[in-house]
Amino acid sequence: MRTIKGWKFNRGMTYQKKLTLIFSGIMIGTVCVFLIVLYAFQKDNAKKSLYRSVYVENQKNAAAIGNIMESVRDLGAALTLNEKIYGHLAQLPDIVASFDVDSLDIQQEIFKTMLISKLATMNQMEYMRLYSVSGKCVTVTKEQSAVEERVYTDQEWYTPFCRNNKDFAVFLDNDGEGTRLTFVRKVMIPIQMNVVGYLEVKYDFSHEEKNILEATALEGRRFYHISLDGNILVSDNVQEYGTQAEYDTESLLAYEADIGTLRGKKYVLSAAPIKKTDFILVSGTEYDTFYEGLKKEYGLMLIILTAGVLLSVIVSMYAARGLSRNIRKLNAAMRYADKNPDIQVDIRSGDEIGLLGESFNKMIVRLKRSYEELYKKELSLKEAQNLALQAQINPHFLYNTLETIDALSVCERTEEIGRIVQSLSRVFRYAMEEKKQVTLKEEMDHVNEYMNILKMRYENKFDYEIIIENQTEEFLMPKMILQPLAENAVTHGILKSEKKGYVTISSYMESSNLYIIVKDDGRGMTEEEKAQAEDMLRQNTEKQEESRHIGVKNIDRRLKFYFGDSYHMEISSSLGKGTVVSIIIEKEKKDGNSRFI
Repeated sequence: MRTIKGWKFNRGMTYQKKLTLIFSGIMIGTVCVFLIVLYAFQKDNAKKSLYRSVYVENQKNAAAIGNIMESVRDLGAALTLNEKIYGHLAQLPDIVASFDVDSLDIQQEIFKTMLISKLATMNQMEYMRLYSVSGKCVTVTKEQSAVEERVYTDQEWYTPFCRNNKDFAVFLDNDGEGTRLTFVRKVMIPIQMNVVGYLEVKYDFSHEEKNILEATALEGRRFYHISLDGNILVSDNVQEYGTQAEYDTESLLAYEADIGTLRGKKYVLSAAPIKKTDFILVSGTEYDTFYEGLKKEYGLMLIILTAGVLLSVIVSMYAARGLSRNIRKLNAAMRYADKNPDIQVDIRSGDEIGLLGESFNKMIVRLKRSYEELYKKELSLKEAQNLALQAQINPHFLYNTLETIDALSVCERTEEIGRIVQSLSRVFRYAMEEKKQVTLKEEMDHVNEYMNILKMRYENKFDYEIIIENQTEEFLMPKMILQPLAENAVTHGILKSEKKGYVTISSYMESSNLYIIVKDDGRGMTEEEKAQAEDMLRQNTEKQEESRHIGVKNIDRRLKFYFGDSYHMEISSSLGKGTVVSIIIEKEKKDGNSRFI
């Protein structure tokens, strides 16, 4: 497995599969992000809609209750201000006690007035009662009218009404069967403002409760409270009558709707004051209603997510196949490149893959050229090695050396014969060794043996000197490099001069380069000969050269193959002054490694 910044890719996984995975991941991620944002948006909208619905329904129900209470109050006021009511109410005991026709007419008039009032026509009104301060009571229902013995001070509403210290009051109560609204108002004679009695109206509130609990804009479990100073007076739960509310009414009034805990559950609550009363209507619905409303959204989003995943995979597969087509072409070309060195890949896209294909084609062409050049260099190297070997075991050299030995034997110069035989043996042994590279000291020792043979052969024709700097002795190089240069210095330099010559072979380090110098003071070269030698070094020609140049060309070719650009050769010569051949090599390789042992 290969780890790349936390991702693990199997090496056997194709580029197309990787692209499919990447594209699928991106597209699925995009779909998921879109659905998450959509869900959050829908959730926020649903929450706002639920809050708004609770608030609007509660305001509507509070207004409806307020309108009912206001209607009862206004109709009660209109009734009690009727002269036929307050004018006879003070005399009610006397009217009831008398059985004459006039008394009966007055009673009928009171009944008639109460019955024709709009209060009597209200569907939810249970009864109306007019209490006289003298202790009599006129009761009117939809079924009958009667004068009863009822004392207003014995009624439940009397004590709180007196504490209220107002001309009217509204009370809510529940007897376990339903909620009742009780309206009480003083009956007073105008101008004098004398209280002659009280009007009590009992109103059935169950219809309004039903409207609250069946609010069309809300779904789920609903509740309602009508409270006064935090005390619950009316509730959809009988057990909560007279208890303290769990929520803060004042806080609820500050917002349209809010979350609160009620009956161990979370509810969306809204509070609204009932106009012209001290009552507060609090109603709402369970918070779970909010999530129930999103179930359809969940299902739809799940369908969209499934479809999006499938579509993403399909689209990613086709997109990856299209994008990887050129890569597959390039991969196939690379696989068969070793079998078909002339292979070319046809990619015409203008993107990075197209550039990569173009670079591949150029690389194949360059490799082919490199292979051809390398092949030619190997052939040249083998040819150079053969020429070097031929030069060492040249029959003419052997023949001339044997002639020299024969001449020395005639003169009985046995000591010199021994030296020349030893040198010849060492020269042949060095030439026949299969070493590919030797140290500079080994190469100098070989040249010394070779020059010793030449000196004995050409007696009194030249002297030579070999100077090797200690720090250059362990430098590694190909063998058979210096012998042809030394032989050229003697054959084409010293022997073509009329004076006795001198050959110097030396090595030293200067700066970061190794210098190997072969110098003679023989005939030298004309300008034309020097130009031919330099031209031979500059050009990689295969044409026939004169014998003195073959050795130099052979050496140059072998050193270039071995050291590359780190090597070059210089030739300087003047006619009558001799020739200097300089070999300059960088002491370190391109990779920084040393060329020394």
